[in-house]
Amino acid sequence: MSSQENADTRGIVARQEVPGILQQQFDRYVLPDERMECIRGTIHLTVVAGTRLVTGHVGFCPPFHHLPQVDVGTVCEDVEATIVAAEILPWGARIECRLDEPADETILIPIDVIARAPLPSIDVPPPSPLR
Repeated sequence: MSSQENADTRGIVARQEVPGILQQQFDRYVLPDERMECIRGTIHLTVVAGTRLVTGHVGFCPPFHHLPQVDVGTVCEDVEATIVAAEILPWGARIECRLDEPADETILIPIDVIARAPLPSIDVPPPSPLR
């Protein structure tokens, strides 16, 4: 391999398949025309057999500058469930999934999450959980 080829590929890390169960996957992006910052992705929650409630946490790092609006839902048609963003803070959200009936077997439910908040003015410092 020439030094030029080596230099071209040094910064590239190949995405490898990792064995296991995907827990969370999120993308963060800015909509400059709307002056909005967004996080969109999926969290997979495991409901254990015999239970009805499962919770998960989605962290926002760095935190939003304002309290975000968080929408949640699932495309999983196999279960009847109520899904809510139970607690929303600039640095994260607690997601709750409550089944109508206890689960007959352990199931993995994909929850789609989108959080959005207005971009700050240049003068505003980011929120701190230590305040």
